Amino acid sequence: KQLITITSLLNKGGPPKPPTSRRSQGFPFPYSDTFKTYSPGAVVKYFADQGGSWQAAASPTDKNTGCFEQAVTIPPIAWNRVNPAPVTYVGDYRWTDYVVAVSAYIPPSSVQTAGPPKYIALYTRIVANSNFNISYGPDKPKSYFAFVYYNGTVVIWKGPAEILATKVMQPPPLGWSGFELTVSGSSVLFKAVGRNFSIFLHDRNPIKSGMA
Repeated sequence: KQLITITSLLNKGGPPKPPTSRRSQGFPFPYSDTFKTYSPGAVVKYFADQGGSWQAAASPTDKNTGCFEQAVTIPPIAWNRVNPAPVTYVGDYRWTDYVVAVSAYIPPSSVQTAGPPKYIALYTRIVANSNFNISYGPDKPKSYFAFVYYNGTVVIWKGPAEILATKVMQPPPLGWSGFELTVSGSSVLFKAVGRNFSIFLHDRNPIKSGMA
């Protein structure tokens, strides 16, 4: 018996032709999201969680708008001896010069009283596969990143372990605060939106591209 399919008929009995591939267009750039089109608890497309569990949620100050929320509030038991920080990545490893801009919400319940220092993190130029470092964890990949601690200390890193700058500002208030981390060529610029506070530096051996 011979099995005849529409595909084999169209190809005169031969094997089906492979689909014509198109050159990848890369990740959408520039990229932004308000998260208000998602239902609360939905998984947001494009983001790759490295620790914790990120999901869409209603804004804590305006239920008609959205936000991107970390749903895990208690660190898990880590199988590789490193508790993964609640970090998520987005973008394209080919990105070079760009700005990461976020509005971060500090709830009243997050006032620092005890335990490890709490912070807001912004990342640029994350090198592909650099987060699999058991000594440092996914919150310190090979990249440029800023830790904005709740006490007002801002630390700029070149991951995984080199501190490029440390500076102290007034602690971010409870509620929403805006922060930006810009990379352009060999320069790195951190800004606290709406404040007279910034950190600018040059790296003689810069990381050239990566995700955010």
